[in-house]
Amino acid sequence: MGKRGRVLQQENASLRTKLGLIDTQEQGQIVSAQAVDIMNAAQRQVELYWNEAQDHCRQMTDDARGYYNGIIAQAKQQAEGILEDAHRTATAAGNMAATAYRAASTTDGYEAQKERLEREVAYLQTFSAAWRSQLRTLFQNLGEQVEQWPPGELPGDDPDRACRGGGCEGSGRLPARIRRLR
Repeated sequence: MGKRGRVLQQENASLRTKLGLIDTQEQGQIVSAQAVDIMNAAQRQVELYWNEAQDHCRQMTDDARGYYNGIIAQAKQQAEGILEDAHRTATAAGNMAATAYRAASTTDGYEAQKERLEREVAYLQTFSAAWRSQLRTLFQNLGEQVEQWPPGELPGDDPDRACRGGGCEGSGRLPARIRRLR
């Protein structure tokens, strides 16, 4: 090879080196751009999952609040029924006590005030016994309903806390109002 051949070989090697450096730089830029794209896609996916988790948390909170309100409404309704039943039973017992007092009294020994007191005492004793008995049954039923509720779905003391600030951090404890019923 002559001088001209050597110069061509050197020029060829120089061009290859330069092309190799350019390729490496371009490859670095391409890899960097791909990494940014991957990070952006991952960020979008994380945001999507985060939003789905928040929506799920809100839905669970709404469901828990609805279930809780249903239990309270049912308890109020049952308590009103219990009150009516206890009043009806107590009134009947008071009337029977008054009738028994009249039957046992002689015409001279009869006192209207004493009859009224007999009626009121019988009413209060019967009402108290019926009310306590039926309330005990009601609270047992409510306790059983609450116990049947899956523990992971129980609302915390503050139902709004579950998704406040974007986080879902319920305590899993019963609300104070339900705990008092047990």
